[in-house]
Amino acid sequence: WRWRPPPPPPPGPALGSAELPTMGSVGHGAGACKPCGFVHGKGCANGVACQFCHLCDAGENKRRKKAKHALLAAARGAAPPPAR
Repeated sequence: WRWRPPPPPPPGPALGSAELPTMGSVGHGAGACKPCGFVHGKGCANGVACQFCHLCDAGENKRRKKAKHALLAAARGAAPPPAR
């Protein structure tokens, strides 16, 4: 048995960098992330360990919620609510 050094880290941005600030930011480029609701307001206390994306814009939660409601309304055959 011989000791071997651990394998190098996978290619890509390092966790905690500007490109990947949190664990939850991993799927941001593919749109598979969930925006953090605190990072743009009072600040997120979880830091790098946050399970939510810190790369999304401030209004991303609201935009996704409106899109989901419009999709559900269309599936029901109802007219979408008027724009505000």
